[in-house]
Amino acid sequence: MIQTKANSAPDFVHTLKKRLFWDVDIDSIDEQKHRRFVIQRVFERGDLEDIRKTIGRYSLAVVASEYAQMRSLDPVTDAFLACICNS
Repeated sequence: MIQTKANSAPDFVHTLKKRLFWDVDIDSIDEQKHRRFVIQRVFERGDLEDIRKTIGRYSLAVVASEYAQMRSLDPVTDAFLACICNS
């Protein structure tokens, strides 16, 4: 579980669907410190709007860099990220 200082969540995480983070305290998510977690959640469980917001926030280069370090992705998400990241 993610634990950081309370009320440190940036506005970006709050613009995403709340269902993406149903199991964690959304106010404890630091968008930079936990960006791999945020990116993975959005790509695995989010819709196209959330994916576009995430790429807009972090850039495709950052998404590709974080994707290269992810170890547990479902096959569909893995294939999708491989396509958009040209991996």
